[in-house]
Amino acid sequence: MRWVLVKGLHTREAAKKAMQILSPKGAVLTLQNGLRNREVIVDELGSQMRVYQGVTNHGASILQAGEVKHGGMGLTTIALNPSSPFNLNSMYAVNAFILTNFYLRV
Repeated sequence: MRWVLVKGLHTREAAKKAMQILSPKGAVLTLQNGLRNREVIVDELGSQMRVYQGVTNHGASILQAGEVKHGGMGLTTIALNPSSPFNLNSMYAVNAFILTNFYLRV
């Protein structure tokens, strides 16, 4: 699973980079604000069953290039993708970081 966590205008470039390191059965999760980010990623991957989207209510501030300060806990919601081979248990195992540091709702 690769994450796309960039500003919307950088989505296509991030999706292209994710494709370079994504396994043939891998998936992408986007937690971006805005519209059409998932569709842009699907366009790059060529398969909607490999793309998940969600929203998060964590606060963060950019301190400098490459350094971000976490500003507070919040709920993270990931939408299930009915066309995906991943099941609910797979989504809970998406990433240890999510499970240990986010409040997760699937």
